[in-house]
Amino acid sequence: MTGIELSKKFFFEAGLPLLKQWDTGLANRVAAGLVAGGFDSGCGSEIGGFDDEISRDHNWGPRFFLFMSERDKKEKGDELGQYLNAHLPAEFAGFVSTATTLPKNRVHIQTPRENLKAVLHLDVPPSSDVEWITIPEVWLFEYMIGPIFYEPAPLVAPLRNELAYYPDDVWFKRLSYAFFMLHLAGNVNRSVQRKDLVATQMYVNWLLQIAMRTCFLLRRRYAPYCKWLFKAFRQLPDLPDELPCLMETIAQHIDLQTVVSQLYRVTDIIGTMANDSRLIEPLPLRQKSPFVWTDFNCYGFMHAFHAKLKGSLRDTNPYENGPLDLQVIGGALNRETIRTAWETMKRG
Repeated sequence: MTGIELSKKFFFEAGLPLLKQWDTGLANRVAAGLVAGGFDSGCGSEIGGFDDEISRDHNWGPRFFLFMSERDKKEKGDELGQYLNAHLPAEFAGFVSTATTLPKNRVHIQTPRENLKAVLHLDVPPSSDVEWITIPEVWLFEYMIGPIFYEPAPLVAPLRNELAYYPDDVWFKRLSYAFFMLHLAGNVNRSVQRKDLVATQMYVNWLLQIAMRTCFLLRRRYAPYCKWLFKAFRQLPDLPDELPCLMETIAQHIDLQTVVSQLYRVTDIIGTMANDSRLIEPLPLRQKSPFVWTDFNCYGFMHAFHAKLKGSLRDTNPYENGPLDLQVIGGALNRETIRTAWETMKRG
């Protein structure tokens, strides 16, 4: 049983009857789900449906989030939380909460805006392109991915709808910069010519992550952090079947004789996806380079997506002024770090 399945069953069979018994009217004004809720909530891989027996070590078990309006939480939140935690069973469907340094609360009560603050560190949804582009993408993934499985009246949905995906200019800017970052194929090429297997391995790993994140952008999906990136990548809609298989082949064994041509195939597929998207006029996949670099037309795609910008982001340098979380792969980045890097690069 996955964490989401357990949480849903726990709420409907144990939580909701208690809630209705405590206050029938309130039961029609709350929402419930299994979502990211900040560090203290202990939520992990299960919110994206990625959990397995290996990942049940961080407060995994029977629990759910209960969302209340500001007024209801202020008037009844503490009392309701005490009531539910006192009466909800510690063991359910044969499961108990697993080892963690955090409190094993069976219900986490938040308002929608408290949840926004806990996950995205925002008091209100972003109001400008710069605010949007300096939010780490993995935070947006975590905020949106957890399911709300009970919401009789709109409570969480209105706020989530505002963050469902990037505004167009932010989306095009990230696409432009992601294609620029695919120039890393050139560093693989150089490392191979030097017969430096270690450097080749590092650049291949970096390039594969950028390639996957570019595909998430082309499919208008937020990407998770590196541990679950490939698993979520394989679930993207309308993904060419060859692409994940090719990536697995490369990851299993890097052959200096074939890896460059394999990676060209990866970038060619992504370029084809961009051409097929109809977001830009189709471009040639290759552009002969006079340098020992890469012949994939990464800069052509970069400029094409940059040309789609209509607002203030159009004035940024497509080569230099890009979101930091598309440069530091797998790193722990917060919004303040990304904002500082963005402003620094913009100043030159």
